[in-house]
Amino acid sequence: MPIATLPCRAYAGCSISILLPLILAATSTSIDAFSFTIPKLNPANPALKDLSQAQDGILINLRLDVGQKEDSHLLIDGLTVELHGDAIDKKGTKNSVPLPGSSGPNPHLSSGANSLHILDTARFIGHDGTNHVELQDACWEMVWRESAPAGVIVCGFDLAEDVQRGDATFPKGRFYLSLPVWTRDGLADKQAYKAEKLAEAEQHKIDQADDIAKMQATSNPLMKALHYRNAIAASEKISMSGVKSLVAAVPDAEDVMPIGKDLVMCTKGTVWTKSGSFLGKEHVLLGVANASPEIVTNALAP
Repeated sequence: MPIATLPCRAYAGCSISILLPLILAATSTSIDAFSFTIPKLNPANPALKDLSQAQDGILINLRLDVGQKEDSHLLIDGLTVELHGDAIDKKGTKNSVPLPGSSGPNPHLSSGANSLHILDTARFIGHDGTNHVELQDACWEMVWRESAPAGVIVCGFDLAEDVQRGDATFPKGRFYLSLPVWTRDGLADKQAYKAEKLAEAEQHKIDQADDIAKMQATSNPLMKALHYRNAIAASEKISMSGVKSLVAAVPDAEDVMPIGKDLVMCTKGTVWTKSGSFLGKEHVLLGVANASPEIVTNALAP
């Protein structure tokens, strides 16, 4: 089961869960990147290979905000990665961390592990000045279930040694960045639906406030009961509208950036880790990943 909910606009320290049910759950509209264990009856997006191959040469600038306490954060900046379309050799001729899709219980939902090049080294400001963060064995994948409105890009890395600043610690070992992706048309449809539901919820709030005012103004006990009932009904309509989950799951235009093959990617995702296989213990949330909207495509890419 997912352990929290994270909107694309979330930040470290809020109540969160990690980004993927839009991709993997059959009906949910929330996003939870830990929900890789779904029945194998769910087929992959038929365009998955083409969509992932279209990211060849895409550059992503990343900033990591590690730490779950309000007063204890480790900001890692300057990490620039380049996605490549060439598959990682499963025979192990190139080291790479396992990925939750391709190495998890449902590899058919994954594009497979692809090469990822680190172009600019990550760094952070410590008490002794600028420190570089050694990352290795990097790779990435795209996970996308058929008929799901969104997929996810997962980048995997191995951190050579612990990184610490104050009370915030980035533990050594493998870690992952999850960033949801949408087709432009799919996102536009969901945004229109969200706007419609928000408008309905706003009208219910107006009706509720009106009935509360009328309830307070009347001395007639029957009318008080009637307006009280109407106010409660309006509140229930708001709760049943699904607006809360839509706001959490569907990003606004300013929360996404363009990438290859007419896709957009959320500019905020999650940083998390997992020891052992992707079936056993729970995943551990480390913080938030912020992707720069300044995406540059390799000029040599088709």
